[in-house]
Amino acid sequence: MPYFLIFKFRVRAVLLPCLVLCLHMLFSACKSSPTEPDPPPTSKFYNITTVSVNIFNDSEAGGAVILNGERKDSGGTFRVENGRIDSIFVEVPGFNPDYIFCQNETGETILKRDASGLNSSALTMDITLYLKLIPSDFNVAVLAKCLGGDQYDGDPDILGDGTVQRYKNKNNTIAVGYREGQAFGQKPTNKTIQNFKNAVHAVNDAAQGIFLLAYIGIAEQGITGMIYIVEPVVPPIYVAIIQDDVIQSSGFQMRNDATPKMVLEGVVRSLGIRRNGGGGDYPYISDNPISPTFINDGERAFQLIYLLPPGFKLKLD
Repeated sequence: MPYFLIFKFRVRAVLLPCLVLCLHMLFSACKSSPTEPDPPPTSKFYNITTVSVNIFNDSEAGGAVILNGERKDSGGTFRVENGRIDSIFVEVPGFNPDYIFCQNETGETILKRDASGLNSSALTMDITLYLKLIPSDFNVAVLAKCLGGDQYDGDPDILGDGTVQRYKNKNNTIAVGYREGQAFGQKPTNKTIQNFKNAVHAVNDAAQGIFLLAYIGIAEQGITGMIYIVEPVVPPIYVAIIQDDVIQSSGFQMRNDATPKMVLEGVVRSLGIRRNGGGGDYPYISDNPISPTFINDGERAFQLIYLLPPGFKLKLD
């Protein structure tokens, strides 16, 4: 028995140094060989030419652009490190400096600066940016109160939040039609249909080709577009189905005997100028019930929300 213990002790005494040696060799083999440190990142510069234009007609606006703290006249070229635009401002007489919407030569949205701040991705090529500016004589504050909100537009005392919500169809062509209501539906009269057609015609004139309402007559259930549902509801009901600030479909329920002014208001609200700004009357339509006209620069209000991208936010002053 003692001999066995001594033998056992001797085995351990011999194996222990071998084990230490093997572990040392194992860890030495697994240890990564020294590598060269990563080279410092290199910067790449891109040439960005900026041209300020009137958003309504793309005519050159002139003035100056301040990009990443550097100032140049409109048409000048900035050399921008890694294509990053961290700040952009304009000094253009006759134009609102608070809003900038940039597109490239193919009409792709590249950058916007609105009430929520600057939104821009890093550019990866030399590019010309067209800075589309809003003329300062246009009352942005009135329009801001009439934009945004949820899908219902029933309380005239609630202001919008200034967010552009609009249709975004191919070529901005929007199908519009009418149908009889399902609950207590009224069959549309010739006068009802004519009032609707007149409202569509008035809006198309105001839009000046920036978008187009395509009248289709009787509309089937589930139309992607706008529907006038002839229903004896008092007061009228306005609804828009909105996803990511894009109107998918919209419409209004209104009586057969609705005045031309009421029908025009229904079309206007269904297109995205939905709130009345808390005022006593709709801000962009005259109070003549039989022959309503656009007031307060209503034509350009329509044009602007279909020139700006959905989600663009105007200040509530």
